[in-house]
Amino acid sequence: MNDDKRIPIQDKATGAIRFSEPVRRNVPSESIPLTEMASSSPPPMAEQIVAVKLDQSNKVESIAGEALGTEGDNPKAKSKQEISTFEQFLFHAYGLKGRRVALKKKVLQDISSSLSIPVEGLVELQKLVNADRQFCVPRQILLASREIEGYPLIKEALRKFVMEVMLSHPAFKNPKVTSAIRNLENAPLPHAALKLVMEEIFEKEELEEKAGEKKDGEKTAKKLVAAEEMKVNATNCLAVWFAVTRNLALEDVADALNVAVWTPAGCGADSDITKLRALTSIEKVEGVGLACEQYKRRAVAQADEAVRASAEAARLRTEHQETQLELEQIRSELDETKNALEKLQLKATEEIATLHQSAETQAAHLRDDFEQLRSRVLRRLVENVEKLGIGLSAIQGSEPKVHVVRDRLERVVDELQKEINKLREG
Repeated sequence: MNDDKRIPIQDKATGAIRFSEPVRRNVPSESIPLTEMASSSPPPMAEQIVAVKLDQSNKVESIAGEALGTEGDNPKAKSKQEISTFEQFLFHAYGLKGRRVALKKKVLQDISSSLSIPVEGLVELQKLVNADRQFCVPRQILLASREIEGYPLIKEALRKFVMEVMLSHPAFKNPKVTSAIRNLENAPLPHAALKLVMEEIFEKEELEEKAGEKKDGEKTAKKLVAAEEMKVNATNCLAVWFAVTRNLALEDVADALNVAVWTPAGCGADSDITKLRALTSIEKVEGVGLACEQYKRRAVAQADEAVRASAEAARLRTEHQETQLELEQIRSELDETKNALEKLQLKATEEIATLHQSAETQAAHLRDDFEQLRSRVLRRLVENVEKLGIGLSAIQGSEPKVHVVRDRLERVVDELQKEINKLREG
């Protein structure tokens, strides 16, 4: 009997089966020839396990066609059956178990005329959806729909299918997340919705596969689903959903994932050795490179913007200083103008008061002069009238006295001439 024990190991990504190195018992100084080790074969029970696992792995994948391209497929697991219906494509997508799904133009032409799924197919498809406990497939279906060009009905059918799968999954049971998936009014923003999915708490029954269901003739035992892995897969799927349905930019997707997934995960690394171990344990380097490139590009853009903003701020500060100097100068000139105005107003007030006083004095003098003139003229007129009266009486007698009249007239003329001269002299 061969004492070596070899354990069958199945690769989750490809479904390939391999055996571990032989585990030998501690037998005292017994050597085994190389020819015997090379010719040794696994026990019959191991062969049965391998056959069952291979049959289970290839049963769903048996409908995949050569016309549909996949990345990372195991060549031995490819089937020769072509995909001609929408139902077969979905079965094939779930058969890939989270690997990339790609559609060629011929397959799109074939399934474009048959987008309805019969009831029997929906029942079988629901079993596959329930079996995808880690929620790996819907994201690949969405990414495949993003690459389709010229077939809007197929794209819409794939998105509708993924939306129904998401709404039925416990990771998206939060009403706010549901409203975000349906793009309703007052729905949370993408980063907030992703954060709600990562913060979701599951009951134990939600994380256990149902026991008692038969799978290929055997009953499956209860198996606990990795909650964190499922939440990350669901969050990534929701991020792709926002990118597909809302045309969300890659930078916005990266920001949302950073807020919801990457930053909280990095907070757990509290020491340098933990951070170093996490940095050197990254497997999907392409995604990390893209995220780093986006943040690097944004950092460079922000640095350039900061330089421009700094130059603009310096220019504005210079202009502000110049404006302040101009303002101070204007204020100084304004103060001087106010002082000059106050002085002018005071001087004008004084001059006006002086003019008023002078006018009043002059008016008083004029009134006095006028009264004197009036009195003198009146007195002169009265005297001249009397003289003319005497001359008139002298000329009216029986014997007119001409010399008296002449004398009186000459006196009147002389006095009037004197008065005229005084008036002319002012």
